[in-house]
Amino acid sequence: SNTYIELQPLRLLNGGKEVIHWSEKDGWGHYYLHDQSGKEIRQLTRGEFVTTGIVNVDEKNRLLYFHAVGKEPGEDPYYQHLYRVHLDTGEMKLLTPGNMTHTASMDDKAQWVVSNASRVDTAPE
Repeated sequence: SNTYIELQPLRLLNGGKEVIHWSEKDGWGHYYLHDQSGKEIRQLTRGEFVTTGIVNVDEKNRLLYFHAVGKEPGEDPYYQHLYRVHLDTGEMKLLTPGNMTHTASMDDKAQWVVSNASRVDTAPE
């Protein structure tokens, strides 16, 4: 195919009763929560930015941790940051501020984050 297709894997929650799905259907790459029949429950992220990957899902506290680019004003739109969004309320929070690109990893229980930040003109942190 001559068409480029962006894909991200589905994430199953609650033993498969809910699914987090990534789509560009609103013109930007965002996450959506669906029930087990495929019916959309809600759009989890929204705005003029692109989510680039799920880092972890804390099912107990209903939090999705993910990377995104292009959300922070005044920064290079390719600088990646770690965010979290509550699956029920949609409340989103930036977790790795700073005018650099951030790559984060997290333990399985979503208790600890290791974040590496860098850009071409500074030493990595």
